[in-house]
Amino acid sequence: MKKNIECPYCDGQAALIHQIQKLTYKKEDFNISAHFYKCNSCAEEFTTTETDELSMTQVHNLYREKHRIPFPEEIAQVREQYGLSAAAMSEVLGLGVNGYGLYEKGEMPTTAIGNLIASARNAVVFKSMLEGAIDLIPKSAGITALQKVGDIIETENHPKSFINQIDRYTKPNSFTGFKTSNVEIIKTLVTSFISRCNIVFNDRLKINKLLFYLDFLAYKSSGFSISGLSYRAIQFGPVPSCYDNLFALLQNDQIIFADWQLEDKNPRELFFAQTKPNTELLSKFENEILDFICEKFSDTSSWDMVEMSHEERGWKELNKEKGMISYQVYAFELNELTP
Repeated sequence: MKKNIECPYCDGQAALIHQIQKLTYKKEDFNISAHFYKCNSCAEEFTTTETDELSMTQVHNLYREKHRIPFPEEIAQVREQYGLSAAAMSEVLGLGVNGYGLYEKGEMPTTAIGNLIASARNAVVFKSMLEGAIDLIPKSAGITALQKVGDIIETENHPKSFINQIDRYTKPNSFTGFKTSNVEIIKTLVTSFISRCNIVFNDRLKINKLLFYLDFLAYKSSGFSISGLSYRAIQFGPVPSCYDNLFALLQNDQIIFADWQLEDKNPRELFFAQTKPNTELLSKFENEILDFICEKFSDTSSWDMVEMSHEERGWKELNKEKGMISYQVYAFELNELTP
């Protein structure tokens, strides 16, 4: 979003402003960070399609969070884990031919339908739904889905290793940037940082800060994070909420490896990439944010990034209690990092 644009009412320049405003959606009020432009010459205030979309994204996200309505990517994930098409999923849940596909594309379900889709996450519950509608979908699709349901139920009966817990939250909310943490995307982000930034600074301190700034800058522009990670404020700045597990997982999967080096006779852990980043997993917008972060901070030292992060309002207000940093509250207050 541009900081300054031409005023449509005069020949002046209009500056981007944001402030907390109350927006009503479905007869409910939500406080969002509303963005608009104000002309420096005629003082006229106006919005653009881009600012209006950001406002609506915020209110839709807050509404979904309040009523526990799954987000579009969650709705897609529920269907994909059973290997069904959107049309078949609609039949199983009784949503009409195109219902499920529309919800995946962003149409807002009612609270009741949202709860129905959320309940389908549970493989045991969904098995009952599927068996009741097995004659309504193609036979081959039904057989495949039943097999996948059985596999999921069997897997869920085994305890999960702590190493798989890469984030404090398992569902999108204001602390995850309204996204679900995605391991493959996180692998791409971390390997991109390591391969594109000055190797002498690629330690945990810097990588944690790069993830924070990338996600919060993305949210500031779009209303969504990229990685789906949540962050907390600790002594040396914002970090992913389960960063130790995250680095352990990346090393265990041979995505990165650590090498200890001496610096002024003190041991220092640096990371190196073992795989190439798959940037095709990212959208054009997400790749633009990634490019900007890598270029801007390529030669920035870890400690300079720590000091920079200590100037962020989210860290200042939350570091004493090591609090979780809300994207919705603090991303729009991020110190200037315009791509």
